[in-house]
Amino acid sequence: MADVLTQVTGVPVGTPQITKEIFYSDAHKQALGEEYWAATHTSKAWRDIEASKQVVPNPMTMEVWARQSSELRKLLGI
Repeated sequence: MADVLTQVTGVPVGTPQITKEIFYSDAHKQALGEEYWAATHTSKAWRDIEASKQVVPNPMTMEVWARQSSELRKLLGI
């Protein structure tokens, strides 16, 4: 994600890194909440594609969104 934002905006965008020990720790799990932790840490997330299309009929890629987002440009000061 950071690479796409950097490429599209020309502004260096980074993501904070955490150690594997913190990433898989009980404290991190509790901070995220059980449902979100399971979805992001166990590869058991699923989504109903048809239901998603009903909610967002014309989804954008990260790149398309970044190119047209005035909020992103404001956030990055560009």
